Amino acid sequence: MPSQRHAITRTPPRRSRHLSSIVRSQEKNSSEGEESRDLYPTATIEKSEVFSNGITFSAFSEVAKEVQTLEKQVSRVTDPGLTKGPSFARALYTEEVESAFNDQINVELSISYVYAAMAAYFARDNVGLRGFAGYFASESQEERTHANMLLKHQVKRGGRVRLGAISSPESEFFHSEKGDVLFAAELALSLEKLNFQKLRALRRVAEGVQDDETTHYLDDYLLEKQAMDVEETAIFVSKLKRIGLGHGVWHMDKELMEKYPNAIDGILSGL
Repeated sequence: MPSQRHAITRTPPRRSRHLSSIVRSQEKNSSEGEESRDLYPTATIEKSEVFSNGITFSAFSEVAKEVQTLEKQVSRVTDPGLTKGPSFARALYTEEVESAFNDQINVELSISYVYAAMAAYFARDNVGLRGFAGYFASESQEERTHANMLLKHQVKRGGRVRLGAISSPESEFFHSEKGDVLFAAELALSLEKLNFQKLRALRRVAEGVQDDETTHYLDDYLLEKQAMDVEETAIFVSKLKRIGLGHGVWHMDKELMEKYPNAIDGILSGL
């Protein structure tokens, strides 16, 4: 019996409904009246992926808006360093929080400036309280550290750091009734309380726009530490009130010199 040949028909594979179609969008430049192609293709998903828990996720379509924004940023940058365009990392970071951070950076640096003036005053040869000089030099350094922490967070979130002017602090801290150490300590306590108030105001701005990451950062690294600084400075003032203007000031200066030995040589290494 003769064998029968069976014809084999090959059909092209059926296109999957899950395949993405890559499209290039064109945006019209209203100022120049020209059409330019985007630098990167924008991908769209024809059919969303539905997970077992019922969540629908369309990866490309959900990031399409962000990709288009990035395309516009890059296409408008003309200098090699990409410095004139907006930050690529900026996400859900409002102008209110950005401005409030710049204000707080200025507060921290201004307080640091006052502490530096106090340190220089007590380091004078005709004042001769190098322990108190070391204490206030350390406080100045701490405030600059806080300003740097705020600056780093601003950069991390894609904000633009704008440093403001710092007014010149007083250079004389002698008070006819309180003396210089108590007068300077009470001024320091007022500054620490003011700083705590400003940090709380900054946190309220972040909380008002539901910036959880910023509020957590302020709570964990700045607000709690500032509350401790207020308490420590208050205790410092209380001790000075107890010892008065006599021998107790010399004794406390000696203790501070042991704690801040780098100020002994008069270089004020903490500044």
